[in-house]
Amino acid sequence: TFSGYGLDIGVLFKPIEQLKFGVNIQDITGTPIQWQNTPTQPTDIIPINVKVGAAFSQKIKVIDSLVTLCLDGDTKYDLRTHGGAELWYKNTVVGRVGFLNQQGIAKPQLTLGAGFIAFFLELDYAYVAYDIMPLNYFSAIARF
Repeated sequence: TFSGYGLDIGVLFKPIEQLKFGVNIQDITGTPIQWQNTPTQPTDIIPINVKVGAAFSQKIKVIDSLVTLCLDGDTKYDLRTHGGAELWYKNTVVGRVGFLNQQGIAKPQLTLGAGFIAFFLELDYAYVAYDIMPLNYFSAIARF
């Protein structure tokens, strides 16, 4: 088992309605992770990570939709970049496609996702096509 704590801080800039820029500094305290129930009970320190990203959104009135294109990068793991597109239909159903590119990996990893909102409940699914083992993520959010 382990325990730890950390602190992140972020800023989001929106110079115009469709464009957003963000900066996020993760683990600004050098997050300590203390391992228990091990022979040596070591403490690992998670290094600071700086993320920078941008997104551009455009309404498509003909089909009552919103499309967003995004790109971000972070300093952890020798500069990792993510990019993708998201299409919301009638603010109820969403489809996503993207990539994860990490320095030292031969090819970008494909990401796919989908979700929907019904009343106060949002359900999401994401797939990441890692070479070693693909990952599936499921999430649920209740908004009150």
